[in-house]
Amino acid sequence: MTTFYKAVGTHNLELLNDVLTADWLDLPPSPGQKPGPEGVKPILQGLIDAFPDFAITIDEVIAEEHRAAARLSISGTHLGPLMGLPASGKYVTLSLHEFHIFQEGRISVTRHMEDWMGLFRQIGALHPSAI
Repeated sequence: MTTFYKAVGTHNLELLNDVLTADWLDLPPSPGQKPGPEGVKPILQGLIDAFPDFAITIDEVIAEEHRAAARLSISGTHLGPLMGLPASGKYVTLSLHEFHIFQEGRISVTRHMEDWMGLFRQIGALHPSAI
């Protein structure tokens, strides 16, 4: 699991081939996302392009034999477009939770939840009184 976050955090997405199964499921998937490492690489590249200086902090991990849960934060400067929103130049933090299932030493399923509303507020795309 640490190699998964290392791959993303160091922008070395080819490492994902070593840690994800060929049919890895990312749940919920992004629109049009295919299974496996090749399906997530364009999505993660978009995150890298939007936040080129981002860093991942693993805040907590709870693990059992074939599964693990991670509470994380990603921080960086919004310097490129994100989901159709122009760069804001603001330094932001995105909180997320991920739950992984392992099969033969690789991640086969990841269920995740991100605080996109909090991120949109930070970059000024959502008015604070909207919710």
